[in-house]
Parts: sequence; structure tokens; C-alpha cells
Amino acid sequence: MQQNSQEIEILDNTRLLLNGKHKSVKLTIGINAPNFNFDLEILQSGPLDIAFENLITFTLEQLEDFSKCFELYLSKFVNKLSYPKIGFINDLLSKHDNKLLTFNYTNTPSRYGCPIIDDNTCFIHGYACWNENDNLVLGIDEKNTTIDPLFTPFRKYFQRASKECNKNFRKWINDIKSRSRVDSVYYNPHLEHNLYIIGHSLTLSDRFILNELITLKNMTTTIYYHSDDNRINLMKNLAAILGYQKFSELIENDFVKFEKGSFNRKIKEINPY
Repeated sequence: MQQNSQEIEILDNTRLLLNGKHKSVKLTIGINAPNFNFDLEILQSGPLDIAFENLITFTLEQLEDFSKCFELYLSKFVNKLSYPKIGFINDLLSKHDNKLLTFNYTNTPSRYGCPIIDDNTCFIHGYACWNENDNLVLGIDEKNTTIDPLFTPFRKYFQRASKECNKNFRKWINDIKSRSRVDSVYYNPHLEHNLYIIGHSLTLSDRFILNELITLKNMTTTIYYHSDDNRINLMKNLAAILGYQKFSELIENDFVKFEKGSFNRKIKEINPY
């Protein structure tokens, strides 16, 4: 709301409280007024006639504004914090020909020597930058249910595509799959792949990405945990992603392993400068 806006309290779907007075709100579909200003409309006297499409547009604009503010905070302050390197993570990232898929927005990979802009690094949810663009993916869960197209821009998969965050990831997937195709010049059925998961809760919000990676042919996944309780939670979440049959199959055949990470073994403090 603008600084001169009055005090507004939403009571329910059809009523709000404006400076202590009840006001009725009518949401309609199909009235797409140009130059719609939610602040001004909501402060008018009498019943309010607000187009549903305009309300969704306003909400999306608010999300984009918040996302940019959050991005500027991360790039201006969080990216400049100093903190120690974790030994075993540094060892993993030092391996030859790594592909790094990060769900973080910040420059943590660069602290470990991984280039931010590189074919071997993918910020699947965007990278926080100090510029005029909105670079972050900040959306809702990716469910299979069909929704009104008006809500599509709130979905993570749509934001990843519109902000071009997933190009490297898709290239990596296609490269790995080509090794298993007999008609491919890159055919190599014996080539093994290793996936290391660190710091991800394995909740359902990223299930499609994780499922596609973990179930690739000849893929062995190692998931690092920091406590016994954390291990159990990760196992439960992974079972929800894979389903009980695939979960059991991969665990029993050692294609998915859980390993306790030495998170307390620090190397030295790393500085962003």
C-alpha cells in the first residue's frame, strides 16, 4: 500500500474493515479495467467492484516486488558474509568434472571455487544479483492438478522457464540419457553417475527435479545428513517423492545411500572479497 493509504483489514472473502467501517467487496470475472489501481479502488466509498483478473495481477506484482526486495537483500548483505568452509563439501566440489545443481539463491558455490556463470553450475531457482531484473524463483508447489491459467505464473516450473533457470539442468539430463540410448554416438551403458545431495530437505516442493535425477539409469545417490533424526526425516521425504516401491528398490540395491556428513569439520573462514 502507498504511504497515504488508510488502515484496511480483510474480514473474509466479501468484507473488509476500512478505518473501522465495514465495506463490501465484490469480485467479478471478465471486467479487466485498464490502469487498475488496487490501492485507489479499495479506498473508494461505497461497494467495491474488483475484477478477479485485476486482483490476481495485483497479487503477482506484489510477489515480484517482494522477490526483488529479497534478492537485493541477499546480494547486498548475505553474499558478503564471511563463514568457514565445510571440509567434506569442499572435497566433493573439488572433484573433476562436477555438475553443481544448487537450490540456493546466494553465491555460496563461488566460495568453494565453483564459477557462478558456467556450464557446470545451475542455479535452478535463480541467482541473487544486484540489478533491475527479478531473477529469483519464488513460487508455489508443483502439483499435477490443472489450475486456471491466471495462476500459472505463481508456479515454480513456470518461473524457472520464464527466467531461464533450468537450461543447464535439462542439458545434463539429456546428456546422461543419451549414454543409455543404443542409437546415440555417446552410447556407454556401463558409465556410472554419482549424485550427492547436501542440505536439501527433500520436501515435495522440488520432487519432480529430484525424482528425475535420482531415478536416472546408472545413477547412485548419496544423501548427507547431520543427525539420526535428520536421516529419518530425509528418508520419509524421499519415500514420498519416489513412492514406496521405487524407494525400496533403490535403497535395497544401494543406488540410494545415506551418509553422515562431517559438518563440524571446518577448514578456514572464507571471505567474499
